[in-house]
Amino acid sequence: MSLKPLASVALTLALAACAPMPRMPLQLVDGQAKASQGSLDPNTQRLEVVIGNTRFEGFYVVATGTAQSQSFPSPWPMRRSFPLETVTTFQSNTARASLKSADGQYLACEFVFQERKAAGECKETHGMIYQFIVGE
Repeated sequence: MSLKPLASVALTLALAACAPMPRMPLQLVDGQAKASQGSLDPNTQRLEVVIGNTRFEGFYVVATGTAQSQSFPSPWPMRRSFPLETVTTFQSNTARASLKSADGQYLACEFVFQERKAAGECKETHGMIYQFIVGE
């Protein structure tokens, strides 16, 4: 049996894992159920949306944090204990976005995401609130 087909499949899978994720369509839905269209790019963490005739562009930041814990040595002489201090960095599934239009209007968004879906809320400079939806 030749190893060429197996090597070809392995190479294809390896390249697919490194491929950038495609842009994802997003919608901002206002109180009258009118949807404005846009997109979110998970590779650059940029997003854009057009509301009426106004185009907003910006970025989003995923929440990360650091936790520090301390453990005490084991009182048993033959039992291994963990280091006395441990630092862990974690990433959550929450994000905040800041978008701006050419005429100076702002759009601030907060959302949660999982895989290729996201849900949250955006607030425009003038107080209009939109539902933020990705993946439907």
